[in-house]
Amino acid sequence: MTPRTSPISAASTFFYGPPDRRRRRAGRRQSQHPSPQPERPQRAQSWKASAVRGTSYATPVEVGIPSTELPSYRGRVRRKPILLALIFSAFFALNLPGASSSPPTLVAPVLSASVTGTEVSLTWTNAGGETSYHVMRLPPAAVSWTEIATLRANTLQYKDSGLSPSTTYHYVVVATRGWKQMNSNAVQVTTGVTPSLPPPSPSPSPSFSPSPSPSPSPLPSPSPSYSPSPTPSPSPSPSPTPSPSDLPIVGPQPSITCPAGSVNIGTSTDIQAMTNLYPQGTTFCLKAGTHSMTAPVFPKSNDTYVGEYGAVLDGTGWTTTDTSLGAAFSAMGRDIDYVTIRNLVIRNMPQKGIATAYDANSNWTIDHNEISGARTGVSFPDYSTVTANFIHHNSQYGFNGYRTTGSLVQNNEVSYNELCLCDPGDGGASKFVGTTNDSVIGNYIHDNGGNGIWFDTANTGVLIEGNTVSVNMRYGKAISMEKNNGTAVIRNNSIRVGSRGEVGIILNNSSNVEVYDNTVTMASTSEGGAINVFFDASRTGYDTTNNQITNNTISLQGSATITASVSCYNVSDCSPYWTTKGNLFQGNTYRVPSGTGRNWALSSAVAWLPWQAVGFDTTGSLVS
Repeated sequence: MTPRTSPISAASTFFYGPPDRRRRRAGRRQSQHPSPQPERPQRAQSWKASAVRGTSYATPVEVGIPSTELPSYRGRVRRKPILLALIFSAFFALNLPGASSSPPTLVAPVLSASVTGTEVSLTWTNAGGETSYHVMRLPPAAVSWTEIATLRANTLQYKDSGLSPSTTYHYVVVATRGWKQMNSNAVQVTTGVTPSLPPPSPSPSPSFSPSPSPSPSPLPSPSPSYSPSPTPSPSPSPSPTPSPSDLPIVGPQPSITCPAGSVNIGTSTDIQAMTNLYPQGTTFCLKAGTHSMTAPVFPKSNDTYVGEYGAVLDGTGWTTTDTSLGAAFSAMGRDIDYVTIRNLVIRNMPQKGIATAYDANSNWTIDHNEISGARTGVSFPDYSTVTANFIHHNSQYGFNGYRTTGSLVQNNEVSYNELCLCDPGDGGASKFVGTTNDSVIGNYIHDNGGNGIWFDTANTGVLIEGNTVSVNMRYGKAISMEKNNGTAVIRNNSIRVGSRGEVGIILNNSSNVEVYDNTVTMASTSEGGAINVFFDASRTGYDTTNNQITNNTISLQGSATITASVSCYNVSDCSPYWTTKGNLFQGNTYRVPSGTGRNWALSSAVAWLPWQAVGFDTTGSLVS
């Protein structure tokens, strides 16, 4: 039998079978000392490149080095000489000075870059024990990498020249040894306007991908122009707009620009792919134009997303019933903290504009965005700030906080949410549940269906201060405290209840609330009145006690009748709520059409003197 063709020389060709069974072949002289059979050649292993450090890609991709099957040998061989040779080889190798039982561990190279004209100079630290380096480049608007050079071990620099001027590129260097690899950090560079060298002839580049990227669906071209809507579309009977000096400056602003060193993301680039590519703590600049979205972006902790003026994230056509996945940015079920989202238009998302989770996230900053067309505009986590946003035309809530601690909602305009009244009694500008030390300060909240500022169930440490709030639709309560046993302060707010609104401030089965220095204008005939202290016996576990309503100014307009009220439901005798439960009205100023009108309520309408007779507003003022 003739053995298979082998890469081993003819002098090392072997016959099969042990020595006592070998047969001489005609014309051949058998060796008296046959060499031991070498180890059977193994299939060469192709190595794989996983994602760049910090990415979430889990599927490896075979790259570059081809798999070649060498010919194998059949037959039995003498094993004793092989075994002895291996033992002696191992003995001498282990006892040689400086010998090591394993090669050094590969470490990730640290990559840096500099630009001269259209030439990029890359340098990196030594990976240690590598056999080669592979230089990868991500061209503009691409989601897959191209290998541009393969370099020998200990080569620590490379120049990429002949690039397009004024173009952004990304680079990664991959160190390899056998099937092992370590990826460097990714760097972004933007070339200058003048080429520094003529373009070289292209070098062949094998197919290699250190981080597989999903192929995004085609995205529309950027919008040719953009102008954030300064004023939302009108709704029936809008409230008077405060003077410009009273309004916060909200929404995206031309003066807000991307910080130097930001990673640019164009409208045709997948935002999640770029987020995965870079380590946490990266600042991304979303370029102006429309970024169409069909899936949420899951940031990494400490990431920042800043939009160029005119950057729009648009979810038109995207549908899902999953509230954790139907948002432009989501962190539901993930431990993602210290994220900043600034200067973006976020519109038409299927569930939420921004979705977070109280038990997993904290310290988000949501600033100067315009968010509309979702079910809920913003849900925020612990210790977060929601500032200077224009949140409008969302179908249920503008913003909400669920079991959050220490968060601040300040200087936003929140309007025209829940106009359809699709969730009667459970919608409006906002809702807070189970929060601790959350604050709502300096916001302009107007023309929403349902409630304005609503703290519903088990909130404590509440501060509602300096807001301008108007309601003019059914179920409209400007400020509602409902089923809260904790503490709350409501002060220095300007409130208007339109002809179809219900209540200015209501303390519904809530205790320990201080209400002072507010101005409430009542234009509604609702029996709830401008300020209402209310108890419902069916709501067990929550009483209405120890509420202090002091130094407020309440005005009646049009056909409105009730200024202040203490009332009950499912109770035969409500009088303890104005005699022994610790509720107090004192030092308030009432502007009413007539000094003899029944403009107060103790379960039913009463005049000024009966109101004072129970100890209320003995230091108050009546202006008619």
